[in-house]
Amino acid sequence: MLFIIVLSTRIPDVLSSYDWSKNSMRIFGFKRYNDEKYVALAEFKGQSEVLQSLGGRWSSQGNVYVGYFPFHDPLAKVFYKHHLASAYPVPGEFISSLYITKKSEVKDVLKEMYELGITAKVSKVIRLRPYAGLSQRQLEAIRVAYSLGYFDFPKKANINDVAKTLGVTVSTAAELLRRAQKRLVEAYLRGVI
Repeated sequence: MLFIIVLSTRIPDVLSSYDWSKNSMRIFGFKRYNDEKYVALAEFKGQSEVLQSLGGRWSSQGNVYVGYFPFHDPLAKVFYKHHLASAYPVPGEFISSLYITKKSEVKDVLKEMYELGITAKVSKVIRLRPYAGLSQRQLEAIRVAYSLGYFDFPKKANINDVAKTLGVTVSTAAELLRRAQKRLVEAYLRGVI
């Protein structure tokens, strides 16, 4: 079983001097180097002065910057140890989501934070649905399409083959695949799969 725990904490010192109503950042991972030093892997949109001040290395992808910066805060130790889904500053607080495999881990995470001097409030504990929330029919359609070679290049099967194997009309098969693919892409972009 997989859960996401959503926490609210103080904004880490490394990010506290910036205006998060004018800037946005999403941290999606941490790397550790030289014992207890960490860098945050992030995407940023906002004032370029913030990036210059943070340091690290950034590359531009349109008006969004992707890169890493030194993250000298006890939160990094917790986020590195547990699997971070995402973290981001908003005016007045820092929101983070961690993957956990059982609800009892919530207490462990909170205890670790408390021992590091971090006060955290649990906003939500979300049980993740298996297969990114696909219905049984959508999952079956994806499995059949995949096994027939519908997603191969060049295709080994077409939508007619998928519909025939599923025992449904072509329009039903197409709709099942479209909805399943949309759910899988959404889950991937949210970092759920």
